[in-house]
Amino acid sequence: VECSESAGESWSRARMIQWKLPAPELQRGFRIRGRTYYVDFCWGRLVGEFDGEDKYRSDADRRRYEQRRDSDFATVGITVCHWKWEDLLDRKRFYSILTTQMFNAGVIASIPRFPG
Repeated sequence: VECSESAGESWSRARMIQWKLPAPELQRGFRIRGRTYYVDFCWGRLVGEFDGEDKYRSDADRRRYEQRRDSDFATVGITVCHWKWEDLLDRKRFYSILTTQMFNAGVIASIPRFPG
């Protein structure tokens, strides 16, 4: 899929298309608190991040970075939704993660029934 930086992002986007969920803006940049962040998926006040395993040197590095990043986004009223390979591999769980966050952020008016 165009603009994806990983197989997980491409697969995530393919599921969104298959399920007819609102199309996100891909690889959008944000400047917050003097830092520049790029997000995998953006739906206005909701951003989505596929968290691949090779992104950080250690789990501690990953947690610190994600906590700071999510905190920075929260200061400007943006919610960050994360998912991993294990979520993506479980279609129902991934659908639930996406649609619940989209509903909570006002991206969709109701949570549609799982299409399979």
